[in-house]
Amino acid sequence: MKRNKIILIALLLILIAAWLILKSRRPVERPIPIFAIDSLSIGRIEMQDHQTTISIIHAENGWRINKPVDWEVDLHYFSAFFQDLIRATYTPTVMAEGKMAISNYRTDQANALQVKVFDKKNRLVSHVFFGNIGNAFDYIRFSQSEKIFQIPAKLTTTYNLDLRFWRDPLLLSIEEKEIKKIEVKSARQEYTLVNNKGLWHYYDEIEDFDIKPENRQMMRIVSILLSLETRVFFDGDNSEYLTDFNPPYCDVRIYLHDGSVRRLSFSSLPEKRYLLMLDSEPKTLYEVVGDVLDRFMRYKDIFREQDAYRMGLDL
Repeated sequence: MKRNKIILIALLLILIAAWLILKSRRPVERPIPIFAIDSLSIGRIEMQDHQTTISIIHAENGWRINKPVDWEVDLHYFSAFFQDLIRATYTPTVMAEGKMAISNYRTDQANALQVKVFDKKNRLVSHVFFGNIGNAFDYIRFSQSEKIFQIPAKLTTTYNLDLRFWRDPLLLSIEEKEIKKIEVKSARQEYTLVNNKGLWHYYDEIEDFDIKPENRQMMRIVSILLSLETRVFFDGDNSEYLTDFNPPYCDVRIYLHDGSVRRLSFSSLPEKRYLLMLDSEPKTLYEVVGDVLDRFMRYKDIFREQDAYRMGLDL
């Protein structure tokens, strides 16, 4: 092999080796946690957009909404958000900077989803503005900074500040064994259901009879009392609705073995919608579907049937 070729090959190998060495020494951008706090040290998370603020605190019994209402948090929705928030990272490359960039990347007060994380002593740890301009990933800006970073996640549209999603939809959960009797009163009928260790008996002014264990209507009542849910809440001044509860369209009282009584009062809204007042407390009312009310408004003959599905009855 000619000497010139040997020299060229040697030079090429030296260049390749030098390139590999430089590449290995090039600093690698490692993801940085957006919220630099241990998850167990978080005491409160506040989320805000241009019109809504939701605050969730870590109370003695777990996470709970404390603003704009005091309510149990929807654990499924909040847990997903919490995990995505804690795992959220950004790369230190500055995508843009300055007041114009803040507006262009929608990380300004008018457009951003703001998230504040506080520790258990209610000290602010991080305040971050999340924005999106239609890309697959969000952009972030830390408060008091004009630098814009990109993150490999999309929190702005995955989690919005519609309170219905954050609020636990469960209103009532009573097990059958806890119930002593149920009294139902409406304009068209009054009756009582008595529970004897899971065997139910029907009473009204005219007659009474045992309800068969497999009776579908009785099963439906027990089922709705075990898990009564809604996603539509009416909070605050509900005075415009209260006259419809005097008297209620249907009034249900559940007497429990521990001596307490739970009350479900229903009123009707337009378009076959119904409001529920729970335990005579008017501060928060709940919209429920007609099926909920229907479980208590059926006539006595439905309770006589052994198997309502087999009898071809429409429940």
